[in-house]
Amino acid sequence: MHWSRRIYGRTGSPRVYRLTKTTGIKFCTKARPHEAETMRFVRTHTSIPIPEVLDVWTKEDGCVTMVMEWVEGRNLAVVWPRLLPADKLRVADQLKQYLNELHSLRQPTDFAGWIGTHDMQPISDSLLSNEPCGPFSSGREFNRFLISRLAFMESTDEGRAELEGVKNDVLKTAHRRVVFTHSDIVARNILVDDRNDVVAILDWEMAGWMPEQWEYVKAMWMGQYDEGWPEFVHLFLKPYDNDLRIHMEMCRLHGSPF
Repeated sequence: MHWSRRIYGRTGSPRVYRLTKTTGIKFCTKARPHEAETMRFVRTHTSIPIPEVLDVWTKEDGCVTMVMEWVEGRNLAVVWPRLLPADKLRVADQLKQYLNELHSLRQPTDFAGWIGTHDMQPISDSLLSNEPCGPFSSGREFNRFLISRLAFMESTDEGRAELEGVKNDVLKTAHRRVVFTHSDIVARNILVDDRNDVVAILDWEMAGWMPEQWEYVKAMWMGQYDEGWPEFVHLFLKPYDNDLRIHMEMCRLHGSPF
């Protein structure tokens, strides 16, 4: 069968092709089976523009294939260099509205505070681990997981001293509110139309219940080398610059992805 118009993808990443005039198909090289259900969950509980999932299946090797609605639009990463400041502000205002709506979702009261996918499964986030991790029962447990990835530093006196400072910074964030996050808000995951209205937010494979600072940390980290992106993020997300500093320090100590 012939797949036309590959939209994005590089070695090791998901790939999306146009299947018919109204449908697209997404292949994943790593099993992230929760994306389809996450998309359905967010479509049901918010007004965020997300392609409708039409079918999904997992092959014997664990790879997931998803057929979804095709949304006509321009990739924000492609049109970004040509956008005027007023155009970027228009997009930012819409993203702010949609992400505020997303972050206003509430967990079931019986399980409030846990961190993972929308249905309490391990979360797949390349900035946390190369493998799914969690779910975590609380922010404190989540932070202990982050710190555990630096355990190798305890082999030297200098490493232990440096690790102690990071521990103190990380553990101070344990009380943070848990919200539902997209966790990969970058230009390539946003489609806009000719009027610069957001018509789709894509790639929900890393989405889930995360500490409130995570959306900002991820958006800044993933787009840190894209010209103008960090300044743009501040137009639609509350800044958590100290959390970003802490995470970048952990990445420096551990290596990226953290």
